[in-house]
Amino acid sequence: MQTFTRDRFTWLAYALLGYFAYFQAAPGPLMPFIRGELNLSYAAGGLHLSAFALGMIGGGLSAPRLASRWGRRAVLWGGAIGMGLGALLFVAGRHPAVTIAGTLVMGGVGTLLLVMIQATLSDRHGAQRATAITESNMLAILCAGLLPLLVGLFEGTPVGWRGAIYA
Repeated sequence: MQTFTRDRFTWLAYALLGYFAYFQAAPGPLMPFIRGELNLSYAAGGLHLSAFALGMIGGGLSAPRLASRWGRRAVLWGGAIGMGLGALLFVAGRHPAVTIAGTLVMGGVGTLLLVMIQATLSDRHGAQRATAITESNMLAILCAGLLPLLVGLFEGTPVGWRGAIYA
């Protein structure tokens, strides 16, 4: 049996999946703060999560075409940058249209990042792809669990709950 080797790209892919998972976990724990600041109903708050899901569907459907046209590398980095920008729109927006648009962007381009990570890890590690994907998902779980902890930690500071995103 061949030894599993984690090269620089593998570690980068793991980190990017952790980054994706961290921001993917954001809408739920942050929604009470957004709803409170913008005086939103539960239904309006729920639109954020629906927009994220809709974005994920669009991102998943468009990923193969975008990768064919622009290449996986460009789509991967575009997804990473877009996920961060969407998160900033979500937490910095002062109007529901902006915060909902932020979650739509997070879901759409974040899914591009997710798809490119899984595809490139699978291609790079071939028969050992299960190891790479399992390890990357373990880090993703840890990062997704970190966000609610940081929200609670930052809420009690002058930075406030937004510090969990800005961190």
